[in-house]
Amino acid sequence: MPSGRRERSDRLRQESLVLKDSEGWGAVRIHRELERRYGAGVVSQRAVSKWIAASGTKTQRDELLPWRKWQPELWQQDAGYLLRLDLVSHGLLGRGLYEEEARWATRLELALQSVSVFAQWAVVEEYARRHINSETPTTDDLDLMLATRPWRDEGLLERTARQAGVGSTPTIRTLVLPHTMAWPLLKHISLFKPDILTALAPRVAKRLFEHIDRAFVVLRVVLHISHELQQPVIIQPRSNTTEHYPPSDEIGIGTKCSDDADPNETQFEKSLSEEALLLQDLFQALDRDRRQSIDE
Repeated sequence: MPSGRRERSDRLRQESLVLKDSEGWGAVRIHRELERRYGAGVVSQRAVSKWIAASGTKTQRDELLPWRKWQPELWQQDAGYLLRLDLVSHGLLGRGLYEEEARWATRLELALQSVSVFAQWAVVEEYARRHINSETPTTDDLDLMLATRPWRDEGLLERTARQAGVGSTPTIRTLVLPHTMAWPLLKHISLFKPDILTALAPRVAKRLFEHIDRAFVVLRVVLHISHELQQPVIIQPRSNTTEHYPPSDEIGIGTKCSDDADPNETQFEKSLSEEALLLQDLFQALDRDRRQSIDE
């Protein structure tokens, strides 16, 4: 097989395994997604099926254990780290950390100390979910992100990815939005097309964060994570649906106030769920920490 075709096949295989591990998709859906991205006939469904079968898949995805606080083997020097991630998980998913997520958090704490607790949670959740979904998870894209730290030098990630022949954009589920969650962005971006995949650069996500109504708390969290990790937000086409693990783990969108409501009044707070209010409190705490750091 010519080197060019071999490299393309290796890249498609890697993308297939990432989609399997990150989204829990089967061969049929992955094949459809690859054809949507690169064109009909880019790879056969039979080839995708072989890649998936060879990678191994766990069958106990519904046996996820909740994190039990104060387990000595899961603590590092900062005892509050897991507790903060647990708060973020409650705010975004309405449930606490899983034990597997807590284990990955302790492994990744030092590597992620330069970004906010929301961005830390997104990466931890991604690593844990891939290992929950697969016996042989593919994390090359995430490993490359941690090694190159694009939040400090975005160009290094792109250059290293080109040399390694892999994609420079990790697949992080938190940054992949269904169309139904992204509609508040419509009036702010002219390039948004409901029927095609849309990618928002981190700098665009930062500007949008400053303009999106505060009532869309979770959407603002996603935009914040995009800017923190220097990774794009991916908006899925309107006709596409997303299956997550487990089915109850769905990141929702905040309830919007009426257009004439004053966001500083009690009506704004009453319109939010308990989870959204928790995220608001975490945002405020994050802002206070950053202002204090600047002052010092």
